[in-house]
Amino acid sequence: MKTTKNDRRYRNGHLPWYRKKGVPRLIVGCILVLIVVLMVGVSLFWTPHSPVSGNLADRLVAPFHTGKSGTFYLLGTDPLGRDMTSRIMAGGQVSVLVALLTVALCALLSTFLGVLSGYYRGWVDSVLSMICEINISIPLFLIVIMIIAIFGSSVFVLALCLALNEWVSVFRQTRSKAIVQSNYEYVTAARVMGANNRKIIIHHLIPNIVPTTMVFSTLLVGSTIIAESGLAYLGLGVSKPFPTWGRMISEGQAYMNTEWWVSGIPAICIAILVLGVNLIGDGLRIIWRME
Repeated sequence: MKTTKNDRRYRNGHLPWYRKKGVPRLIVGCILVLIVVLMVGVSLFWTPHSPVSGNLADRLVAPFHTGKSGTFYLLGTDPLGRDMTSRIMAGGQVSVLVALLTVALCALLSTFLGVLSGYYRGWVDSVLSMICEINISIPLFLIVIMIIAIFGSSVFVLALCLALNEWVSVFRQTRSKAIVQSNYEYVTAARVMGANNRKIIIHHLIPNIVPTTMVFSTLLVGSTIIAESGLAYLGLGVSKPFPTWGRMISEGQAYMNTEWWVSGIPAICIAILVLGVNLIGDGLRIIWRME
């Protein structure tokens, strides 16, 4: 039986991008994240009502119902009569911004230190590894309380606290990849041709390590969003009156048995965003075969 060119290509494992194993997860994750990002992006310019002020006459209105003032509320209202739709849209700004800043700081710090540790080894590797062990031994909440007490509470300060807590996991992956890559022949060839250490790191190691950093940094987004929501739940997030999903869950805890939407809807939004980001990271890991 005669085989075609495509049959030989598929038999050898060279599948097109849309038939690769991780693509469905990547597509579903992108759709979930895009929904949340579009909602948050629209809130920068428009919300149905004010997210910080409300009407006490319309307090605790159920979703898809009209309040006493005659106003229709898509997702209901909270105990102070504030529109839940507007607060969900505006509250996502903090979670998304903190997650992006945290991942960016983690990626930059972990790539730089991981390459140095994996390439030079010796005392450089020993010192950085010891710093990692010290960092792991310090609880997140102690770091947050200490830094917020000095610099105050803001989005950047919160992202810095989370980055200092999360960078170690990405650093270890980057370091391992740098050790492997530094033993490859292309590094030896570059060194024989007269390339100095800085050129080898910038032009050879980092381009081959960036995909690993991207995947593991993406997987950190989910844990970062949960950590930010947890800190906001405990009152260590961005200052009031700006809404955050974690604070909304905390404020609605007393009404959970009767008015579930006050805490339930922000929790669902967190779950959707975390699930979407984890699917993206998992899909990229499978596509790039980073088991």
